Amino acid sequence: MKILYVMRNIFVVFAFTFFAGGCTHENKQEARQKSLKQFEWLLGSWEYLSEDSLLFREAWEKQNDSIYGGFSFVKKNEDLLTSEIISLLIMDTSVYYIPNVKGQNNDMPVRFLVTASGESGFTCENPEHDFPKKIIYRYFKRSEQDSMSVIISGPAKDGTEYSETFVFLKMKNLK
Repeated sequence: MKILYVMRNIFVVFAFTFFAGGCTHENKQEARQKSLKQFEWLLGSWEYLSEDSLLFREAWEKQNDSIYGGFSFVKKNEDLLTSEIISLLIMDTSVYYIPNVKGQNNDMPVRFLVTASGESGFTCENPEHDFPKKIIYRYFKRSEQDSMSVIISGPAKDGTEYSETFVFLKMKNLK
């Protein structure tokens, strides 16, 4: 009789642990999907043409429920000046913006923690990086054409605070 009592208690503990663990996994998966859902406005292609004829292009696509992948480049006429591969992803319960710029940081990616986010933008920071230390994306829903601003900031080489703003327009039917 005592053996049955012990076995029943072991079964109850095992069942509770199994089902509670399953719920925790489902809740984490739900949190991941909800977290990336607020970034959906970023998906697609964006373009900015500067006053000095530099063409900036950035494009994003959903790779799966926890990763948005993208790339960007800057061209002057037909010359490619710089390019990067970008990821926006969830690791554990945090969201990271990870650019990998060709020819910078020994061609290694740099991880920026998303410190603030909502349906109209996000801020990501890496205080250990030289420049930029902060990147801010802001989304503006317009009836004629959506736009976003990207602000990069941090210390300039002379130690003063520096920031630069780029205003992109969302491209339609870009292939």
